[in-house]
Amino acid sequence: MMNSLNYMLKKHTLISGRLRGREITWLSSALIPAAPAKKIFGIRMLVVGDTTGMVDPVNGGGIMQAVNRGKLAGEVCARALEEKNFSSKFLSQYQYFFLFLSKFDR
Repeated sequence: MMNSLNYMLKKHTLISGRLRGREITWLSSALIPAAPAKKIFGIRMLVVGDTTGMVDPVNGGGIMQAVNRGKLAGEVCARALEEKNFSSKFLSQYQYFFLFLSKFDR
């Protein structure tokens, strides 16, 4: 796994230039949280995927939520790059829209 990720860092056409000289040195895993995270943004950081707690604890479902939230995170990151603003305040819009979308998941 580590070799595959480092290969991608060096060879992938979209990211290799931006991450030149970087290397993944450590991997970790954990249990999937069954409750929504209270805060999913910070300075230069967005929380995505299972760590946001959007998994249905009964059936393990959550693929559509993950797809929609991943797209949302990408859009917020693109805006942050365009505006060169990676502040916690700017990235907090991710959580606002994340919670707004959650109302329609049922």
